[in-house]
Amino acid sequence: MLSCKLILNALPGLIFVKNSKGEFTYVNPSFCAFYNVEYDYIIGQSSSIFQKQDDFIHNDLHVIYENTSKTIYELKLKNKYFSITKTPITVEDGTIEILAVATDITEKKLQDIKSKESKRNEIDKLRTEILKNRKQILVENQYSVH
Repeated sequence: MLSCKLILNALPGLIFVKNSKGEFTYVNPSFCAFYNVEYDYIIGQSSSIFQKQDDFIHNDLHVIYENTSKTIYELKLKNKYFSITKTPITVEDGTIEILAVATDITEKKLQDIKSKESKRNEIDKLRTEILKNRKQILVENQYSVH
C-alpha cells in the first residue's frame, strides 16, 4: 500500500501542512523547489519567511477554528498565480492542522488578462468608430437642407 507522503511527494502542486502556530510540519518536493529551500530547513518555520504573516494568518485561523475548507482563488507568489485550497486535518495526537494544496493557475490567469486586454482594445476601437461616425453625422446634419 502506498503511503500518503509518497503520493503527496509525487504531486506537482505545492502541498504543505501547518500547525495552529502557523509552522510548517510537512512540505512536498514541489514546494521546496518553488521556494528553493531544503525540507529540513522549512519544517518548523512559519510562512512569514516567504510572505507577510498577515497574508495567511486570517485564512489559517478560519480553517482551524471553523473546521471548514477555504479556497483562495487567486494568489500571486513570486511570478506565478495560484489557487490554494486549505483544509483542516486531524493529526495523530488529535490536534487540527491545515493541509494546503496550491495549484498553479498562471497560464489560465495570463490567458484571462490577454482576453480582457483584447476586449478592452475592441471596445476602444468601437468607441473611436462611434465618435467618428457621430462627428460625421453632425457635420452632415449641419450642411443638410431642411
